[in-house]
Amino acid sequence: MPRRLKGFGHILGLADATLARLTEEHGMIELGPLAQAANLQIGDKLRIIPNHICSTVNLHNHVVMQRGNTYTRTLVLARGMLE
Repeated sequence: MPRRLKGFGHILGLADATLARLTEEHGMIELGPLAQAANLQIGDKLRIIPNHICSTVNLHNHVVMQRGNTYTRTLVLARGMLE
């Protein structure tokens, strides 16, 4: 992992928040002082640019790709193809 990356992804809009740990269903975020001041609540949506997504993609039949304001649903062709 390049030295400038911290955690498992970049959380947009929360410069001092770190995606510190991941499981299949959950992500644990550490909040710095600025992120704490954002007063996040249960149900708030965060946009995260992940550093590594192989295990996430392998668990889903489709992914949604974004380019600008356009979203495209794409079939994951390798789903279930591990031997």
